[in-house]
Amino acid sequence: MKELFAATLQTWAQQASPEQLRAGPRPADLGGRNVVAAAADDLASSPLFAYLIDLAGTDETDPSDPQRAQLDQAVLRGIAEHDRYTSYTSAVSRLLTYPTLTKRLGRALERALQKRAEAGINAHATPAVAAIGATATEAWLHLCATGVLREHRLLGFLTDLPESAADVALEMAKRLPRIVGLVHEHFHDDDLLTLLQRLADIPEAEADAGFELALADLRRALDADNQDELIPALAQARSGFAAVEACDEARHDAQAYAAALDAIMAFGWSDPTPLHDAVTRLEAAVHQHRAWLSGGYQPPWNWARVHAETAWLQLSMTLTAAAEPLHDACWYHPSQALAALLDAYQAGRSFAAHTNGGGPARR
Repeated sequence: MKELFAATLQTWAQQASPEQLRAGPRPADLGGRNVVAAAADDLASSPLFAYLIDLAGTDETDPSDPQRAQLDQAVLRGIAEHDRYTSYTSAVSRLLTYPTLTKRLGRALERALQKRAEAGINAHATPAVAAIGATATEAWLHLCATGVLREHRLLGFLTDLPESAADVALEMAKRLPRIVGLVHEHFHDDDLLTLLQRLADIPEAEADAGFELALADLRRALDADNQDELIPALAQARSGFAAVEACDEARHDAQAYAAALDAIMAFGWSDPTPLHDAVTRLEAAVHQHRAWLSGGYQPPWNWARVHAETAWLQLSMTLTAAAEPLHDACWYHPSQALAALLDAYQAGRSFAAHTNGGGPARR
């Protein structure tokens, strides 16, 4: 990147207000569209890659404009070739907030993300390449789940992995379980469960893979048509969460689900103590999980986390009311608790789908 342009951009960043920093620079802030277009390729390979995303994402000129095309092509080169993990992650996070940009990049963007994902699974990939590959796969999933891209190539990429899962680069293997679990949640391809089972054999991925398998059992329970299907599926999910807790005592999300299932299965008992105990454990796990995640990087599916926390606390209040002795004969029923658990589950598995109007909406 030309030194003069770099200095101009850094000066803008130093003087910009917090709102301007969130919105990103405009061409007029940096010397005009000609200057920005000329520096686009340098921006794509620099630590300031995220600013290129802002410039392209806010460009509303005519589609045939050559300078807009330069920005778009530079974005694609950055997605396919940028080699700094931290700035790549920042840029991709910004990219997902510009639906107009992702839609016009379309299939070319998908190819660039797939290229990084394929590089990331290579057994000989460096940690940085593998981590970038995981971030690209997360973005690919986000764009498929929010309807920007079709899911077929993502499903093909993942369902081809089970036989080679043991050889996937470690940084990619550690992040694949959550990606695979969410792809299964949104697109219902049961071949993905086989991949999760293979990933569970990798010690560093065991807890996450087990958690996603337990969630798949829970989803099957929540979709059950009758009690004969519901009870065994709940029991299998509960067993799965217990295994995750045994594998990693810091998995507060598994503790929350386990406590919620214990509470639901304690309905109807004459002694309210087990229900009270489960609700106490649920509240503690939810608060610990929130504290654990606070302030850290959140992948795209966690952008709607505030909705999940609200739903979990609503479930806790529902269960607490049901456990009160004065409510022994009231209208609370396990179906209400299951509905509240479904709300919490769906909130935690949703994505933030940004609109051209600005703010995100859950998908």
